Order: sequence, then structure tokens, then C-alpha cells
Amino acid sequence: MIDYINSEIIQEIKELAFFSDFLPNNQKLLFSEKIETILNKIELSNKTNVDFNEFEKLREEFDVSFYGKSIFELVTDSIIPVIKQDEFCRDLSILEKETLLKIDNNLSLYEIYVNNDTLYPNFILFISIIIDLEEINVLTFSRKQENFTPRGWIKIGELLSSGNILLPFNIEEAQKFKDKNRKMFIGEAFVQLNMITDKLLRNSLKVQKWLSKTIEKLSV
Repeated sequence: MIDYINSEIIQEIKELAFFSDFLPNNQKLLFSEKIETILNKIELSNKTNVDFNEFEKLREEFDVSFYGKSIFELVTDSIIPVIKQDEFCRDLSILEKETLLKIDNNLSLYEIYVNNDTLYPNFILFISIIIDLEEINVLTFSRKQENFTPRGWIKIGELLSSGNILLPFNIEEAQKFKDKNRKMFIGEAFVQLNMITDKLLRNSLKVQKWLSKTIEKLSV
């Protein structure tokens, strides 16, 4: 379990390191020092039984104050949907047709979503439509060259709160509940506290994974 947590955190650190190119010079040194602190903690944990809550606290130090944008915005603003063909293999739903009308091959997912908040009650629904259109070969994707982020992983709590499903205090409540049940994932806590349905959690995890994989493809 400890080795798994270490490798997961090390991978996150490697991904976070890409962000240093976006930081002002006066913050790059501080960023590097924080990474070094975490790496030292990980090295120590291989020799002693360190409380991994410390890692979580250090993770939180890599917040929006470094980037001026949330991870949610950085990721979703890096992906541009592009219409692949005009003739479709099946009849599209009204919402799918409306979504295609919003795509001009220049706007990012983030820009389309925030500019059409009355059309989509939440971000998970919006991306689910995008995924469906990709699966039937209607859409492909390009990267936004300006401030493209190669790190595509968004924490499920941030995805749900930035996606107009949960509020920040919901995340805090679920985190406290999870802390009392240490083998529980945060998504399970949301469901057990009746904040979201199991179906919505599954859809959210699918969106989370899709965003990460899409960023990975565009990073090549």
C-alpha cells in the first residue's frame, strides 16, 4: 500500500513539474523547493512509517495561487473540439445538435461550457455529450497552444465542484467523512452522504479518465 501511494505521488509531482514553465520567475524557486520537500518526505517514508496525511497537506500547497487558474480550467481550456465530418452515422439528439452548433474548431471545452451554462446544467453532462460525439466519429480534438497543460488529472472533488454539481463545503464534509473511514474513496463518501448518485459518480469518473487520456494524447 505504501509503495503504491509513493509511486502515485511521485507521478503527480512529475506532472506538476511541467507547470513550472508557466510560473513567474519569482515563484519558480518556491515551486522547486516545495517539490524537493515532498520528495524528501517520500524518501523518508521508505524508511519509517510516515503519516501520509502529511503528503495530502503538501499536495494542497500546489493550489491556484501558483497558476492564476484552477486545475479544472487549465485542463479543460487546453482541449479544443473539432468537428470531423458533416454527415453523421446516426440521428443526433437535440442536445448533441445544439452542442455541435457551439463548436467552431477554435473554442476550448472550457470556453464552450462557460459560455453556454444555460444549455448544460453541469459539466459532466456536457463532457458526456462530447464523449458520445467522439465515439460515433463526429469529433476529434486539438490542443490549445497557449498555456497547454500536459497534466490532465482533475481531482474528483474539484471536477464536481467546478462542474456545478457540488459546493466547496460539500467537499469538506465528504473529506471529513472519508477521514473517519480511511479505506473509503472520496467518491464513495459523496454517494454515502447522498450528495450524488452512484450513476453520477460513475459518469464523473468516466469524464475524469477521459480528460486525462485526451490530454495525454494531445501531449505527444
